[in-house]
Amino acid sequence: MATIRGRLRRAFGAATASGPEVASDSAPAPATQVDAAWILVDGSLCIDGWLADDVPGGPVDVRLIGSENGTWRPLLRKARPDVAEVLGLRAPDGSVAYGFVGHVDGSVEPGRPVTIEFRVGEATWEWRVSALADGVVPESVFSGLVLGAKALTPTGLAPIVDVIRQAPRPPAPQHRVVYEAFVGGPVPWLSVVVPLYGDFEYLRNLLLAISTDPVVGVELVLVSDDPALTPRLLAWLESWNDATFLLPLRLLAHDRNAGFAAACNTGWSAARGEKILLLNSDVLTNRPDTDLRTMAECLDDGCAAVAPVLLYPDGTVQHAGMLVEGSVDFPGFELPAHPGKHELPRDLGSAPRGVEMLSGAVLMTTATALKAVGGVPVVFGKGDFEDVLLSVSLREHGALVVHPGVVWTHVEGASYRREDHGGVPVTLAKSVVIGEQLGAAG
Repeated sequence: MATIRGRLRRAFGAATASGPEVASDSAPAPATQVDAAWILVDGSLCIDGWLADDVPGGPVDVRLIGSENGTWRPLLRKARPDVAEVLGLRAPDGSVAYGFVGHVDGSVEPGRPVTIEFRVGEATWEWRVSALADGVVPESVFSGLVLGAKALTPTGLAPIVDVIRQAPRPPAPQHRVVYEAFVGGPVPWLSVVVPLYGDFEYLRNLLLAISTDPVVGVELVLVSDDPALTPRLLAWLESWNDATFLLPLRLLAHDRNAGFAAACNTGWSAARGEKILLLNSDVLTNRPDTDLRTMAECLDDGCAAVAPVLLYPDGTVQHAGMLVEGSVDFPGFELPAHPGKHELPRDLGSAPRGVEMLSGAVLMTTATALKAVGGVPVVFGKGDFEDVLLSVSLREHGALVVHPGVVWTHVEGASYRREDHGGVPVTLAKSVVIGEQLGAAG
């Protein structure tokens, strides 16, 4: 083990968040490193690191050392190929579970070092954490989890659930206007807010549709939530919108990637129109003028928000309203369900109909309603459940309706890759926390 520890020390250097470990029994402590530790709202910790023990997939428990030692809590194991590469080891199935991540119960004070204790089997050892990271825990810390199906339960995912419950929400990003064209006319009756991240390949379709089927009195508010994307997007708009599309359009650029909800909030807060359409860039339509005015009539009739029926590119239903129900695949979880999903669009009727919740991919509401509910809620991480919580809030201000006379296509997942944000385990852990919030809301 000493040889392994020496190889890892040479490869990774001194711990960035921790001091040297101290074995609490006569056996040598496994090579360990805490790469980062975040203080949560209640003073407990989220930790991320690796452990080079002889059983990479073995269970690891952790607790906080203090005047009253904290409760032992299990850590989750995750892939750390970098550690495995140094060790020259790999599991037969390709997974490498030398990493760990999870929740350390207790309460710590900012600026003061703390000591945590690890336990694997009967062996225990301590680690002094001298540097604590900013309280905003990145969702990516849960990427690469190595879990069996039995762990996908509310109890098994408790290390993630506990972090999500207590993780501070990040501050709103800063933004600047980097492009503005043809916006000096009368106040638009509708502002179309389009968050962008990673790429903008589908944006051409949206601008082409609006310029081909002109929508008078509508402005576009694009929000680049990706600093790396902004220069390319700006150059493209200067080439195409200035000379070809000629649409009233502004591009707002975030100083950092802040997620879908934050981008929507930047967009609608800067919009001039009273009616707001929150729109994913990978949603396709070929008759925007007729469809937008049809949905706007629902708002004029007093509903709080309206959405079209969304189809997959193969013509089957993706979204015709949502409800929360139990999951067959994951008993004990409540997830947003899409009745009729993947079925052919039959018996949808032609009149607007009330639903429990709307998808955030396309949602028309008003600036007044968004102000009243505090905008699109920012949940832990990026993606998942913002539209659920927004729907619950908007229901206090009127009905939510789907209009089957408006049918658009959504190329789902064009910019959001679930595996980049912790995968299914994080989504399920969020469903526990969101379910608790919905229960508290009555």
